[in-house]
Amino acid sequence: MFGFRQPAKPKPPEEQAPPPEPVVPVQAQGEPDEEYRQVLIDAIDLIDKTKRDIKAQIHSNAIRAKADRVSVDQVWLRRAKDKIDHLTREREEIRKALHTVNERIRDTHRAEHSQPKKDMGRIFMQVARETLPQDVYEGLLDEAAARMQNEG
Repeated sequence: MFGFRQPAKPKPPEEQAPPPEPVVPVQAQGEPDEEYRQVLIDAIDLIDKTKRDIKAQIHSNAIRAKADRVSVDQVWLRRAKDKIDHLTREREEIRKALHTVNERIRDTHRAEHSQPKKDMGRIFMQVARETLPQDVYEGLLDEAAARMQNEG
């Protein structure tokens, strides 16, 4: 009658489905972050286009069904909406990976193009010593030393 089904026996390894492919494209070893970033952006664009196409199909089927005075195939409609939900989840996973890559690119850019304040002060002093007359340079050093004693 309303008995419970027996659990399915595990399939032998040769009959099992292969593991699903990863949602997020994998960065090839040695691939620059900028190229991988573009791969992720292209994947998001493809997902967005697919979602728009599915929504357009849903809309056109609804219009056609209304014109023909029939109902929309609910099984098809549910599958289409499930696909949109699935694509939305995939897009979010890719967006998170893109966020991580953008942070790495930003950190690399900052490290390459910024100088710590210590280095800036050291370089400034070197330039001042090389370009200013000796008495002006020594006067600035004395003034800086006096200010440091007053603050400390």
